[in-house]
Amino acid sequence: MRGRILLAGLFALLPVVRAQAPDGFRWIDLKSDSATVATVRHALKDSAFAVKGYTFNVMRKIGVKDGFALVMAVSHGGVAVDPATPDTDLWIVLYSVSLTTGKTEPLIEGIYVQTYKWIGKDSGELAISYTPCFEDAGDCEEDILFTTLHLVPGVGWRARWPSSDNYFGSRSINDGHPPGGQVGCGEPEGGETYASLFAVVRVEPPGFAAGNWCHIRSLPSGGINDYVARYSIDPATGKDVIEKLTGAKARAWERELCSAPSLVNDPNFIVDSSLCRGIASSSVNPPAADQ
Repeated sequence: MRGRILLAGLFALLPVVRAQAPDGFRWIDLKSDSATVATVRHALKDSAFAVKGYTFNVMRKIGVKDGFALVMAVSHGGVAVDPATPDTDLWIVLYSVSLTTGKTEPLIEGIYVQTYKWIGKDSGELAISYTPCFEDAGDCEEDILFTTLHLVPGVGWRARWPSSDNYFGSRSINDGHPPGGQVGCGEPEGGETYASLFAVVRVEPPGFAAGNWCHIRSLPSGGINDYVARYSIDPATGKDVIEKLTGAKARAWERELCSAPSLVNDPNFIVDSSLCRGIASSSVNPPAADQ
Protein backbone atom coordinates (compact mmCIF):
# COMPACT_ATOMS: atom_id res chain seq x y z
CA MET A 1 0.00 0.00 0.00
CA ARG A 2 1.11 3.56 -0.59
CA GLY A 3 3.06 5.56 1.95
CA ARG A 4 2.28 9.09 0.78
CA ILE A 5 -0.93 11.07 0.52
CA LEU A 6 -2.32 14.21 -1.06
CA LEU A 7 -4.44 16.49 1.11
CA ALA A 8 -5.64 20.01 0.50
CA GLY A 9 -4.67 22.77 2.89
CA LEU A 10 -2.02 23.12 5.57
CA PHE A 11 -2.03 22.33 9.27
CA ALA A 12 -0.99 24.84 11.92
CA LEU A 13 -0.02 24.59 15.55
CA LEU A 14 -3.22 25.80 17.18
CA PRO A 15 -4.28 26.40 20.79
CA VAL A 16 -5.57 23.44 22.75
CA VAL A 17 -9.12 23.49 24.16
CA ARG A 18 -8.18 24.07 27.79
CA ALA A 19 -11.68 23.53 29.19
CA GLN A 20 -11.59 19.86 28.22
CA ALA A 21 -8.21 19.04 29.74
CA PRO A 22 -8.09 16.09 32.18
CA ASP A 23 -8.12 16.66 35.93
CA GLY A 24 -4.72 17.69 37.23
CA PHE A 25 -3.37 18.81 33.85
CA ARG A 26 -2.39 22.40 33.14
CA TRP A 27 -0.52 24.35 30.49
CA ILE A 28 2.00 26.46 32.38
CA ASP A 29 2.77 30.12 31.79
CA LEU A 30 6.22 30.02 30.19
CA LYS A 31 7.03 33.51 31.44
CA SER A 32 6.01 33.16 35.07
CA ASP A 33 6.77 29.48 35.83
CA SER A 34 10.54 29.83 35.49
CA ALA A 35 11.30 26.80 37.68
CA THR A 36 9.44 24.34 35.44
CA VAL A 37 10.85 25.94 32.29
CA ALA A 38 14.38 25.65 33.67
CA THR A 39 13.86 21.98 34.61
CA VAL A 40 12.55 21.11 31.16
CA ARG A 41 15.23 23.10 29.34
CA HIS A 42 17.97 21.38 31.37
CA ALA A 43 16.46 17.93 30.69
CA LEU A 44 16.24 18.52 26.94
CA LYS A 45 19.80 19.79 26.68
CA ASP A 46 21.20 16.87 28.72
CA SER A 47 19.16 14.10 27.11
CA ALA A 48 20.71 11.41 24.94
CA PHE A 49 18.44 12.56 22.13
CA ALA A 50 20.20 15.94 22.03
CA VAL A 51 23.41 14.09 21.17
CA LYS A 52 21.58 12.36 18.31
CA GLY A 53 20.56 15.67 16.77
CA TYR A 54 17.26 16.43 18.50
CA THR A 55 18.02 20.09 19.09
CA PHE A 56 15.46 22.71 20.03
CA ASN A 57 15.39 26.48 19.86
CA VAL A 58 12.04 27.58 21.21
CA MET A 59 9.62 25.91 23.61
CA ARG A 60 6.06 26.55 22.40
CA LYS A 61 4.07 24.86 25.18
CA ILE A 62 4.64 22.91 28.40
CA GLY A 63 1.80 20.98 29.99
CA VAL A 64 2.26 19.21 33.33
CA LYS A 65 0.45 16.44 35.20
CA ASP A 66 1.58 14.06 37.96
CA GLY A 67 5.28 14.88 37.67
CA PHE A 68 5.57 14.66 33.87
CA ALA A 69 5.75 17.45 31.31
CA LEU A 70 4.35 17.33 27.80
CA VAL A 71 6.61 19.65 25.81
CA MET A 72 6.13 21.17 22.36
CA ALA A 73 9.41 22.59 21.06
CA VAL A 74 10.68 23.93 17.76
CA SER A 75 13.64 22.02 16.32
CA HIS A 76 15.84 23.65 13.71
CA GLY A 77 19.21 22.00 14.14
CA GLY A 78 20.63 24.88 16.16
CA VAL A 79 19.65 27.53 13.60
CA ALA A 80 17.86 30.52 15.08
CA VAL A 81 14.15 30.70 14.33
CA ASP A 82 12.92 33.82 12.58
CA PRO A 83 9.95 35.13 14.62
CA ALA A 84 8.18 35.86 11.33
CA THR A 85 8.28 32.20 10.28
CA PRO A 86 4.74 30.80 10.22
CA ASP A 87 3.97 27.82 12.41
CA THR A 88 3.22 25.70 9.32
CA ASP A 89 6.90 25.93 8.37
CA LEU A 90 8.25 24.96 11.78
CA TRP A 91 9.65 21.56 12.70
CA ILE A 92 7.96 20.60 15.96
CA VAL A 93 9.10 17.90 18.38
CA LEU A 94 6.85 16.76 21.23
CA TYR A 95 8.61 15.30 24.27
CA SER A 96 7.71 13.54 27.48
CA VAL A 97 9.92 14.86 30.31
CA SER A 98 10.03 13.58 33.90
CA LEU A 99 10.20 16.57 36.21
CA THR A 100 11.87 14.44 38.92
CA THR A 101 14.48 12.41 37.02
CA GLY A 102 14.87 14.50 33.86
CA LYS A 103 14.26 11.44 31.66
CA THR A 104 13.33 12.69 28.20
CA GLU A 105 11.62 10.83 25.39
CA PRO A 106 10.61 12.26 22.00
CA LEU A 107 7.04 11.33 21.08
CA ILE A 108 6.39 13.01 17.73
CA GLU A 109 8.39 15.12 15.33
CA GLY A 110 6.99 16.78 12.27
CA ILE A 111 5.46 19.79 10.58
CA TYR A 112 1.87 21.02 10.18
CA VAL A 113 1.14 19.96 13.76
CA GLN A 114 -2.53 20.41 14.56
CA THR A 115 -3.81 20.03 18.13
CA TYR A 116 -7.55 19.54 18.47
CA LYS A 117 -9.04 18.75 21.88
CA TRP A 118 -9.03 16.29 24.75
CA ILE A 119 -11.14 13.19 24.07
CA GLY A 120 -11.68 9.69 25.46
CA LYS A 121 -12.14 8.39 28.98
CA ASP A 122 -11.94 11.25 31.50
CA SER A 123 -10.83 13.50 28.60
CA GLY A 124 -7.41 11.92 28.96
CA GLU A 125 -6.26 11.86 25.33
CA LEU A 126 -5.07 14.91 23.39
CA ALA A 127 -5.97 14.55 19.69
CA ILE A 128 -3.25 15.58 17.23
CA SER A 129 -2.51 15.32 13.50
CA TYR A 130 0.87 15.98 11.89
CA THR A 131 3.21 15.28 9.00
CA PRO A 132 6.14 13.19 10.31
CA CYS A 133 9.72 14.37 9.93
CA PHE A 134 12.99 12.61 10.77
CA GLU A 135 15.86 14.55 12.32
CA ASP A 136 18.44 11.93 11.39
CA ALA A 137 17.40 11.98 7.72
CA GLY A 138 16.68 15.70 7.57
CA ASP A 139 13.43 15.29 5.63
CA CYS A 140 9.68 15.04 6.03
CA GLU A 141 7.09 12.65 4.68
CA GLU A 142 3.93 13.65 2.86
CA ASP A 143 1.84 11.42 5.14
CA ILE A 144 -0.70 12.93 7.50
CA LEU A 145 -1.04 10.92 10.70
CA PHE A 146 -3.58 11.16 13.52
CA THR A 147 -2.75 10.15 17.07
CA THR A 148 -3.58 10.98 20.66
CA LEU A 149 -1.24 11.69 23.56
CA HIS A 150 -1.98 10.23 26.99
CA LEU A 151 -0.19 9.98 30.32
CA VAL A 152 0.81 6.54 31.60
CA PRO A 153 1.03 6.89 35.40
CA GLY A 154 4.62 6.67 36.64
CA VAL A 155 5.95 6.23 33.10
CA GLY A 156 5.29 9.40 31.10
CA TRP A 157 3.42 10.65 28.06
CA ARG A 158 2.85 8.27 25.17
CA ALA A 159 1.48 8.55 21.62
CA ARG A 160 -1.08 6.07 20.32
CA TRP A 161 -0.53 3.42 17.64
CA PRO A 162 3.29 3.42 17.28
CA SER A 163 3.28 0.05 15.55
CA SER A 164 4.93 -1.63 12.59
CA ASP A 165 1.36 -2.63 11.71
CA ASN A 166 0.50 1.04 11.12
CA TYR A 167 -1.88 0.78 8.20
CA PHE A 168 0.31 2.12 5.42
CA GLY A 169 3.59 1.47 7.22
CA SER A 170 6.19 4.20 7.81
CA ARG A 171 9.26 5.00 9.84
CA SER A 172 9.06 6.01 13.51
CA ILE A 173 10.71 8.50 15.80
CA ASN A 174 12.08 5.64 17.93
CA ASP A 175 11.72 2.32 16.12
CA GLY A 176 11.06 3.26 12.52
CA HIS A 177 7.28 3.72 12.70
CA PRO A 178 5.79 7.13 13.54
CA PRO A 179 2.84 6.93 15.90
CA GLY A 180 -0.61 7.47 14.50
CA GLY A 181 -3.23 6.27 12.07
CA GLN A 182 -2.98 7.12 8.40
CA VAL A 183 -5.26 9.89 7.11
CA GLY A 184 -6.38 9.50 3.50
CA CYS A 185 -5.00 7.49 0.57
CA GLY A 186 -1.72 7.22 -1.21
CA GLU A 187 -1.02 9.38 -4.22
CA PRO A 188 -3.06 7.89 -7.10
CA GLU A 189 -1.12 5.99 -9.70
CA GLY A 190 -1.76 6.43 -13.41
CA GLY A 191 -5.28 5.43 -14.35
CA GLU A 192 -6.63 5.61 -10.80
CA THR A 193 -8.97 7.89 -8.90
CA TYR A 194 -9.63 7.82 -5.19
CA ALA A 195 -11.91 9.12 -2.48
CA SER A 196 -11.20 8.91 1.24
CA LEU A 197 -12.73 9.49 4.63
CA PHE A 198 -11.12 9.77 8.06
CA ALA A 199 -13.18 10.20 11.21
CA VAL A 200 -12.93 9.89 14.99
CA VAL A 201 -16.16 8.48 16.42
CA ARG A 202 -17.48 7.81 19.90
CA VAL A 203 -17.41 4.19 21.09
CA GLU A 204 -18.02 2.85 24.60
CA PRO A 205 -15.69 1.95 26.10
CA PRO A 206 -13.09 3.54 26.03
CA GLY A 207 -14.63 6.61 24.44
CA PHE A 208 -13.41 6.84 20.84
CA ALA A 209 -11.95 5.06 17.82
CA ALA A 210 -10.46 6.48 14.62
CA GLY A 211 -11.03 5.10 11.14
CA ASN A 212 -9.63 5.53 7.65
CA TRP A 213 -11.47 4.49 4.48
CA CYS A 214 -9.59 4.70 1.18
CA HIS A 215 -11.66 3.94 -1.94
CA ILE A 216 -9.61 3.46 -5.14
CA ARG A 217 -11.07 2.90 -8.60
CA SER A 218 -9.13 1.73 -11.64
CA LEU A 219 -10.21 3.77 -14.67
CA PRO A 220 -9.17 1.20 -17.29
CA SER A 221 -10.87 -1.79 -15.65
CA GLY A 222 -13.46 -0.16 -13.40
CA GLY A 223 -12.22 -2.34 -10.53
CA ILE A 224 -12.56 -1.06 -6.98
CA ASN A 225 -10.31 -1.58 -3.96
CA ASP A 226 -11.39 -0.45 -0.52
CA TYR A 227 -8.74 -0.18 2.21
CA VAL A 228 -10.34 0.21 5.63
CA ALA A 229 -8.54 0.63 8.95
CA ARG A 230 -9.73 0.99 12.55
CA TYR A 231 -7.52 2.50 15.27
CA SER A 232 -8.77 1.91 18.78
CA ILE A 233 -7.85 1.10 22.39
CA ASP A 234 -8.45 -2.23 24.12
CA PRO A 235 -10.86 -1.35 26.97
CA ALA A 236 -9.50 -4.15 29.18
CA THR A 237 -5.76 -3.51 28.82
CA GLY A 238 -5.55 0.05 27.52
CA LYS A 239 -3.25 -1.11 24.72
CA ASP A 240 -3.38 0.19 21.17
CA VAL A 241 -5.29 -1.80 18.56
CA ILE A 242 -4.81 -1.49 14.79
CA GLU A 243 -7.18 -3.46 12.55
CA LYS A 244 -7.21 -3.81 8.77
CA LEU A 245 -10.82 -4.63 8.01
CA THR A 246 -12.33 -6.53 5.09
CA GLY A 247 -15.69 -7.94 4.11
CA ALA A 248 -18.71 -7.37 6.36
CA LYS A 249 -16.60 -5.84 9.17
CA ALA A 250 -15.23 -3.23 6.77
CA ARG A 251 -18.70 -2.39 5.45
CA ALA A 252 -20.06 -1.98 8.99
CA TRP A 253 -17.18 0.28 9.97
CA GLU A 254 -17.61 2.40 6.82
CA ARG A 255 -21.27 2.97 7.73
CA GLU A 256 -20.31 3.96 11.27
CA LEU A 257 -17.70 6.42 10.05
CA CYS A 258 -20.27 8.05 7.81
CA SER A 259 -23.21 8.08 10.21
CA ALA A 260 -21.68 8.94 13.59
CA PRO A 261 -20.71 12.56 14.41
CA SER A 262 -16.94 12.97 14.36
CA LEU A 263 -15.34 14.00 17.65
CA VAL A 264 -12.56 15.74 15.73
CA ASN A 265 -13.45 17.93 12.76
CA ASP A 266 -11.02 18.89 10.03
CA PRO A 267 -11.95 19.60 6.39
CA ASN A 268 -8.86 17.72 5.24
CA PHE A 269 -10.20 14.47 6.71
CA ILE A 270 -12.72 14.02 3.89
CA VAL A 271 -11.75 13.77 0.22
CA ASP A 272 -14.93 13.30 -1.84
CA SER A 273 -18.06 13.07 0.28
CA SER A 274 -19.71 10.81 -2.32
CA LEU A 275 -18.49 7.86 -0.24
CA CYS A 276 -21.02 8.61 2.46
CA ARG A 277 -23.75 9.58 -0.01
CA GLY A 278 -23.40 6.11 -1.47
CA ILE A 279 -23.85 4.52 1.95
CA ALA A 280 -26.85 6.71 2.72
CA SER A 281 -28.59 5.63 -0.50
CA SER A 282 -27.96 1.92 -0.04
CA SER A 283 -27.44 -0.49 2.82
CA VAL A 284 -24.91 -2.38 0.73
CA ASN A 285 -21.67 -0.90 -0.58
CA PRO A 286 -20.32 -1.60 -4.07
CA PRO A 287 -18.21 -4.77 -4.07
CA ALA A 288 -14.64 -4.27 -2.94
CA ALA A 289 -11.61 -6.50 -3.20
CA ASP A 290 -10.38 -7.85 0.13
CA GLN A 291 -6.70 -7.18 0.68
